[in-house]
Amino acid sequence: MGATIFVDAANRLTGHEGAVHVMAYVVSGVEFLGAGVMMREEGNVRGINTAATLWTSGAVAGADLILEAALATIFMIAANS
Repeated sequence: MGATIFVDAANRLTGHEGAVHVMAYVVSGVEFLGAGVMMREEGNVRGINTAATLWTSGAVAGADLILEAALATIFMIAANS
C-alpha cells in the first residue's frame, strides 16, 4: 500500500518522470529507515508492522493531496487494527 501511495502521488504531482524518481530514490530511503526498526530475536522477526506503518506514513506526509492522504490513513489504521 505504501508503494502505491508513493508512486501515485508522484505521478499526479509531476507526471511519469516524477514517479520514476520516487521509485528510485525516496522509496529506498524510507525503506532503509523501516528496516532499522525490524529486529530478529531467536528466530522470530519483530517490527514488520511498525516498519510498514513508517513507510506508508512517509508516503502520506509527502504530498499536498489531502483526500488521498486521508484515505491512506484510514486504510493504514484499518490494517493495523
